Amino acid sequence: ICAAKSAEAYAAWLADPATEPERFESLRAVRAGKLTATDYLLAADYPISPEKKEAVIAYRQALRDLPSQEGAPWDGGGDATPWPVMADVQGGGA
Repeated sequence: ICAAKSAEAYAAWLADPATEPERFESLRAVRAGKLTATDYLLAADYPISPEKKEAVIAYRQALRDLPSQEGAPWDGGGDATPWPVMADVQGGGA
């Protein structure tokens, strides 16, 4: 019963248009953290191959485009958000 009530409350929260701006705000905050986590990869002196750098740039653009996708803001950056996946760029390799 608790799980059903919780699921109903969550569905009502997602459907409530008054909370959509809050979900967008949350989505953008989580996205900002993901962008910040990749900033170092674009530093001029970071040893990364051109191919891997392009992958990072594409990933960051996909993050920036997320709020304009159909279905946004989903759950505000939670599990239901279709986050892009960045290719493995660790290991440098200039």
